[in-house]
Amino acid sequence: MQYYCGRGYENETIASILEKLMSYKQVQSPEEVGAIIQQLRKRIGIRQDDMAAIVGRSHVTLRDVEKGKASVAIGTVLQLLDELGVRVYLDVPS
Repeated sequence: MQYYCGRGYENETIASILEKLMSYKQVQSPEEVGAIIQQLRKRIGIRQDDMAAIVGRSHVTLRDVEKGKASVAIGTVLQLLDELGVRVYLDVPS
């Protein structure tokens, strides 16, 4: 187990520090992922068609992602999340 000894974080694991700094959301459906993408896009003030252009997709594809359509390619979803600064972690059983 690694410990960070910086000011204010003595004897805490790196994971516990990150947990305090990050906002984790458990998602269980494409609709939940789409809603998060839409919220983040709106929070930073990017229009749907502009966001689509940034990731090289059509505004229809972005609309489908934000509506939670399960048929959207996972690569597209991961690309959007990355562009919005979202890191994706999988909690894999040992």
